[in-house]
Amino acid sequence: MEIKFKTNESNLRVMSEKSRCAARIIHNAILGPQEIAADIARQNGLDVPKAGYMATVVATYIINALSEGKRLDFGLFSLSLTMKGSIMGANGTFDPEKNSLGVHFLPSREAKEMLATLHPVNATGMPSPHINSILDGRTKTEGTISLGVEVFIAGSNLLTATDSDDEGVWLCDKNDGRRILAGRVLQSSATTLNCIFDSSPAVSPGRYRFELATRSGNPSPTPSTSSRLITLVRC
Repeated sequence: MEIKFKTNESNLRVMSEKSRCAARIIHNAILGPQEIAADIARQNGLDVPKAGYMATVVATYIINALSEGKRLDFGLFSLSLTMKGSIMGANGTFDPEKNSLGVHFLPSREAKEMLATLHPVNATGMPSPHINSILDGRTKTEGTISLGVEVFIAGSNLLTATDSDDEGVWLCDKNDGRRILAGRVLQSSATTLNCIFDSSPAVSPGRYRFELATRSGNPSPTPSTSSRLITLVRC
């Protein structure tokens, strides 16, 4: 799914040498209780009234549990109350004028990996590549590739210049994004790209970040990138 953002000049950053703009995510929909219930029902094969009831029960439970000082761990994320503002002294008290309560959202490692696959696109800039699927040509498995086996990528803005050193595909370290192994692009178009990673002692089976860099046919000074976590297996 493509996440878009807009940029606007920030008064706080006008004199900054690093950046003069702030970014804001463009939400493709604003869901109220009824829309949320319909979305849950559609994704899980439930009827809308039942989904709406479940959503209301969970939402009410969360608010009540947080109000009781509980920390809630849902597996993929946890929620807890936080307090902002300084306290005057070890025995200081809560001052509504200086202090406030907020909710802290802490994603799990798995949730962070899922969210890390998102590549926000500047809605006013050049079209960035977007990866919908990565398919191993031998096993036909989504999100899994093998060295020496053709890989099929589907998405948008995938047209890649094979004669450009800074455009192409790479296997990268899943934590720091360091490029480890470059792949060979066999063909690319706006919506499809085929590539292959030759056998190399530099990589072993495990989790990697698959990175695609392309100008998508635009005369831009630097390519735009998209990436997804994948699993590398032995042939």
